[in-house]
Amino acid sequence: MALLSVQNLTKRFHVDHPAAVDGVSFDVQPGEILVLLGPSGCGKTTVLRMIAGFEHADRGSVRFDGQTLTQAGDTPKHVRPEHRNIGFVFQDYALFPHMSVIRNVMYGLHGKRSDRRVRALQALDLVGMTDYAERRPHELSGGQQQRVALARSLGPSPRLILLDEPFSNLDASLRENTRQEMRKLLHEQDMAAILVTHDQEEALSFADRIAVMSAGRIEQVGAPRDVYEQPTSAFAATLLGRVNLLQVNANGCEADSILGRLRLDREVHGPITVAIRPEHILLSDPSEANGVHGTVVSQDYKGHDLTYRIQVDEQIVTVQSDCRTTYPEEASVALRVVADAVVLPAK
Repeated sequence: MALLSVQNLTKRFHVDHPAAVDGVSFDVQPGEILVLLGPSGCGKTTVLRMIAGFEHADRGSVRFDGQTLTQAGDTPKHVRPEHRNIGFVFQDYALFPHMSVIRNVMYGLHGKRSDRRVRALQALDLVGMTDYAERRPHELSGGQQQRVALARSLGPSPRLILLDEPFSNLDASLRENTRQEMRKLLHEQDMAAILVTHDQEEALSFADRIAVMSAGRIEQVGAPRDVYEQPTSAFAATLLGRVNLLQVNANGCEADSILGRLRLDREVHGPITVAIRPEHILLSDPSEANGVHGTVVSQDYKGHDLTYRIQVDEQIVTVQSDCRTTYPEEASVALRVVADAVVLPAK
């Protein structure tokens, strides 16, 4: 049985405007990490706030741990946020600046002060912040503040925690390390989580499942590898990273294209759009290989790899390559697709 079940959740802030959230439905299993991925304004944070109880739904329901928390309709129900037993980590951490770290974590816990302190110290120990218990938030780094915010949410021992872009204020290296530590902690505690982000790398590395959102709706849900390698729309394909979208004429499981004869991931006939990831195209010296030829327009060096923009006929093709061989601008190269092209459904 799902720990959380969201059904047909809908929210409209203005009568004359499109719905911010439009019929969103999904489940979260115990101990599962679900990532809501989408651009700014797609409604993902509004979904999170309705699950937490900070926003009222116009339609739909939220059931958590066997209880209905939100029910919109003729017999509405709305459980207040403090009674939902769901943790929430805000984007700006929302720590009280006049309180020490341990008092921040104790805030919101119930019971005797001595018991609350013990539980707060246990939560701080989980995130490695026990030695900073008496410091104030301004005496901590961004990553340390983020850990305190997480400890405060862990204090009441919720079975579900909601994370609203909690890594966005951290620098790149700290963001990656903190993300890995949090994911490990959530799985060790068998705690379910929903993370909201617009960062595709963050979504792919953090999620057990990804829900791709666009204009208030969910376009695709699946495991990170499935969503990346088998997108169901051009929007989902581009949101998860660089991709080449080609218009081709299919004949069964093959199609002719500017990149030569392509194998398709399923049988189809007629004009279609296919998606090819840049890392699925190999470059080589045209004098050493057959295939389609193109001209290097630019290269983006990133240390561990290179991203090329290649002119092929009238189209620019993006290619991801390692750094063992480099091609300068205006060099002639041969291109070869080494994976099946993904057929995108027609609109």
